[in-house]
Amino acid sequence: MKAVQFDAHGDRDVIEYGVLRSEFPEIRATADSLLPRSIREDAGTLLDEMLPQIRKTSELVRDISAASEEQGQGVGQINSAMRGLNEATQQNASASEELAATAEEMGSQAQMLAQLMAFFKTVKQRHGGGDSVTRLLQKSA
Repeated sequence: MKAVQFDAHGDRDVIEYGVLRSEFPEIRATADSLLPRSIREDAGTLLDEMLPQIRKTSELVRDISAASEEQGQGVGQINSAMRGLNEATQQNASASEELAATAEEMGSQAQMLAQLMAFFKTVKQRHGGGDSVTRLLQKSA
């Protein structure tokens, strides 16, 4: 068990009761001579009753500290996963934009191809057959 005391300058010191009893027997002797036996016994009994509760509280604080550390690690893992999702979302958005641009370009090329096909249909109708289309293509080349 530990006690906290403050020195003349207001600095805090933590003292183990066992050390206090073994290294400073004169303090115990002085306390024994100043305090009536019943008060000393009551204080001893009270301390004996409090000690298990203090130990239990100390264990609970350690458990809470360990749980908080685990929770912090879990939050870190969640943050890492969220960063990964954000990156994947950005990549998907970029790929979607590229796909949209490609689709638009293909649409333009399809329109040009349709106009070109319409031209050849018109030429074929005017000249009455496929041979004239071939001749027309050879003349333009």
